[in-house]
Amino acid sequence: MLWGATRDTGINLFLRQNLITCLPPELFALSDRITVLSLAKNRLEKLPAAIGYLHALRELNVASNRLRTLPVELDRLHLTTFSIEPNPLMRPPPEYDSGPVLEAQTLPTLKEYAFRVLLDPVRNANGQSFAVSEVERHGDVAVSPDDGDILTPTDAQYCAAYNVCPTHKRHFITPGHTVIEFRARVAGCLVSGLVPVEIRGCLPGCLDNLPRVSTTVISERDEDDEFLADFPS
Repeated sequence: MLWGATRDTGINLFLRQNLITCLPPELFALSDRITVLSLAKNRLEKLPAAIGYLHALRELNVASNRLRTLPVELDRLHLTTFSIEPNPLMRPPPEYDSGPVLEAQTLPTLKEYAFRVLLDPVRNANGQSFAVSEVERHGDVAVSPDDGDILTPTDAQYCAAYNVCPTHKRHFITPGHTVIEFRARVAGCLVSGLVPVEIRGCLPGCLDNLPRVSTTVISERDEDDEFLADFPS
């Protein structure tokens, strides 16, 4: 593991080839400091939604992991460099046009519902939000995906601070609605071909009316030609 600080106090974090399987919540306490993050050649199977909260990030390398999809929260970033290949990413089916390819809807468990009530001051009987205050302070309140108990996780993927429904703006641990779209641009960067982007919502049906992103693949040459077309010959 290597890290360095630039003159503008930005942090360059190099975690290449460290057998990493998950990212700890503590990493995202540096959300306004990390400008370069290299996670290449590890064993990550998922990127947490928290990755989209690294506001200062400009370079991200997740090549040579075990990623099947990318979280939609990456679109919060404005990267200058995004390295993702190789990874065993899902590929669009033959003659793919647009729209969701994989969609799953599941009613949350009673424990998940109870946790959400703690997160939501509107539905909380005390009119207060116990868990949100803890999440904002520590960023590490979560529910174990195995037994549903509230705990301090080692995996940021299960942090309620970062899992927020795009429709209802509610925090959750396990989603009730999941959609996978294929996109040509992620985090402000053109990618090679179409990559799978996972969108998660809190309840079944809550993603039905979300606008879909165009899946048109645009090459850098196409963009250059379009730019030059505005100039007289």
